[in-house]
Amino acid sequence: MVRMTAGLRIGVAGVLIAFVAVCGFAQGPVMGRYVRVEIPKEKSTLILAEVQVFSKGENVALKRTATQSGTLFDAEAKLAIDGNTDGEFNNKSVTHTKEATCPWWEVDLGTETVIERIVIWNRTDFPEIECFMRLNGCRVVILDGARKEVWEVTIPEPGKVTELAVKVSSPLAGAAVPATVPELKNYQEIFEKTLAGLVTEQKAQARALSDKYLATLKLLQERAKKAGNLDYLLVLTAETGRVTQSQPVTANAEQDVKFAELKGVRDAYLGALRMEDGKTARKIVGLAQQYERTLAALQADLTRKDRISDAMAAKTEREGLEGRPEFAWAKAVMENAATAVPLVSAPAATGKPDAKKDLYMVIDLSRGEKAAKGYPVSYLSDMPKGGWTDEYKKDKLVLRRIEPGTFMMGSPEDEVGHAWGEKQHEVTLTKAFYIGVFEVTQKQW
Repeated sequence: MVRMTAGLRIGVAGVLIAFVAVCGFAQGPVMGRYVRVEIPKEKSTLILAEVQVFSKGENVALKRTATQSGTLFDAEAKLAIDGNTDGEFNNKSVTHTKEATCPWWEVDLGTETVIERIVIWNRTDFPEIECFMRLNGCRVVILDGARKEVWEVTIPEPGKVTELAVKVSSPLAGAAVPATVPELKNYQEIFEKTLAGLVTEQKAQARALSDKYLATLKLLQERAKKAGNLDYLLVLTAETGRVTQSQPVTANAEQDVKFAELKGVRDAYLGALRMEDGKTARKIVGLAQQYERTLAALQADLTRKDRISDAMAAKTEREGLEGRPEFAWAKAVMENAATAVPLVSAPAATGKPDAKKDLYMVIDLSRGEKAAKGYPVSYLSDMPKGGWTDEYKKDKLVLRRIEPGTFMMGSPEDEVGHAWGEKQHEVTLTKAFYIGVFEVTQKQW
């Protein structure tokens, strides 16, 4: 089977076109009867505006027979070969499968045909929720009359591309094509690319924080020189050297007592590193877990199809995840995570309650409208020994302090009831706030 690699060029009217090049392969036609488009992912939908298959300059897919893994919103498979390339879904010329593992669309050309070019038209509406990105990682396959794959290409990130033009090629006579599991290869490519991006992101974040810390140390060194404080200057210089040479930055109890200013700056730096590492670690662990679930589904599917050796390859890939250094690092970061602090100077004391003692804020509403001068406020470090009695639920308003931090908002793709328009995103709270513990009654309101 011929495997292709995708690249990009600028086409007519500035439209981005993905094309395919083959290294060491001779250009030539491929004979095929079926053209298939699939998304090799869990809980995905496949949406297409139009699929064109050209033979001798003619679109031979037009008005042929098309099928797909499932149909949603009456968006049938035949809409992708109706000759209408309109990508607006409401104009009723765009297909839509049901959510499934590896959703697919396929056209039967009726007989084996010389295929010269395939063009795929993407959905174009609702750019604000990135509907076009559902085509990311799509795999285009040509099968012969016996349904054997004879050519395939994976396009990782079409982005907002409307048209994907694929130039078909075939190998030189006798050229060896590596034997791999196509589905697994695609999953691996997507996983490795995403993981590499996270690692690069983490390194860039660490470098940015180190640069900021070094700038602060330089400022402190200038102050120490002006003050004539040689001891402090030497300590700051040594700290600068450790950061510059990427050596571990650790606390020094003796120095911390003597140079509290440096301790505060270092703690802020290390806290910010922990915060950023924690974000990346959560992303890596989430990616690995999703990849493991995908591999498990693939392994089961290959087993059902009696492709045992391919299923074993998927199993080996699953078992190797635990040994990945990136995954081991991410788990270690999450297991040893400490409360992070931002890279800013600590504010002066304000006279407000100690954070350790103000876990709960209790507002006394018992005087009702007669409380002309406001409602008394008190703080608790823990819930009362007798528990939250009706007094706290009716005559008082109890709120709990939520500390700053980072979390994922939105519904995970594998959550029951997840809607197609939902998209998880990371949210960072920079300040603490209070939120009610109990439902507000009409009287309290």
